[in-house]
Amino acid sequence: MSWFKSPLKTFFLLFILVGIVLRFYNLNYDNLWFDEIASFWVSEPSINFSESISRNIQIEGSLFIYNFIVYFLNNFLGYDPINIRLYSAVFGTLSIIVFFFLCKNILSSYNACVVATSLFSLNIFLIRYSQEGRMYSFLVLVSLLSIFFIIKILNDKENNNVFDKKLIFYFIFQTTASLVSPFAII
Repeated sequence: MSWFKSPLKTFFLLFILVGIVLRFYNLNYDNLWFDEIASFWVSEPSINFSESISRNIQIEGSLFIYNFIVYFLNNFLGYDPINIRLYSAVFGTLSIIVFFFLCKNILSSYNACVVATSLFSLNIFLIRYSQEGRMYSFLVLVSLLSIFFIIKILNDKENNNVFDKKLIFYFIFQTTASLVSPFAII
């Protein structure tokens, strides 16, 4: 059977594509709001790294890891208000892909995986967070990666290696998520 002859697969691709387009659609429609301005100000590439940390402590209510990533990206891609939202849209798009692979490892039914991923990609809250220049879509991405690797570790019963690369990836993503927001520990 051809890929596009199955209506479920066709709708799945359509929903994923719509979810991705909605994350990038009208990114610069509104002006930056106060929290986005704070992230934009903290991640200014013309200041040195210690000044950026000082600004983060002074104004932000979150830890520095997300602003460090934005600071690093602004150094290479340019310091433009649209870029801070563009990074969030890319993180939101990557989270759709990670969610699909997470569903494939958790759910036994391919159809349930397709429906869950379609709902995830069309979730209005995740779309809106992907259009804001804040840490939320990045937090969703690293949290999903952390869950993905812990599921892989739990499913791999025959590997008794303590220092497995999946375990290392789990600790990296869980630590990153915890440094983005302390609520990720919960």
